[in-house]
Amino acid sequence: MDIGMILAVTLLVVVIVLLIYILQMKKQLPITVSKAEKEAQDRSRPIIKGLVAEQIVPFLEDFKYNPADARFIGAPIDYVIFDGYSDKSEEITVVLADIKTGKRAELTPPQRKIRNAINEKRVKWETIHLKIEE
Repeated sequence: MDIGMILAVTLLVVVIVLLIYILQMKKQLPITVSKAEKEAQDRSRPIIKGLVAEQIVPFLEDFKYNPADARFIGAPIDYVIFDGYSDKSEEITVVLADIKTGKRAELTPPQRKIRNAINEKRVKWETIHLKIEE
């Protein structure tokens, strides 16, 4: 056998092996994609439940504030609650609240900074006057 024939046979064997590999991968691809989609749905389900819970929490029994006093802001915390505002109380309490669901839910680093600023009384009121010409 000459070198040309050996190269041709080798090339033919490589092509056949690649075709067999491609056909096997083609069979596995729908299973792999389906498995990946299911895993993504399983991971996103708790997140979606948490997002829904954040929105409806003021209307649940466990929410100890008047829902009319709660303002959803979403980020970096979920709610600013003006406790006593809608009752026209003499004094109100401003509450910054974040809703957590799940067993391992923890404050994010920015949320911890906000909590620490409040606990350390680094909170202030400021009225911002805009100069708008009429």
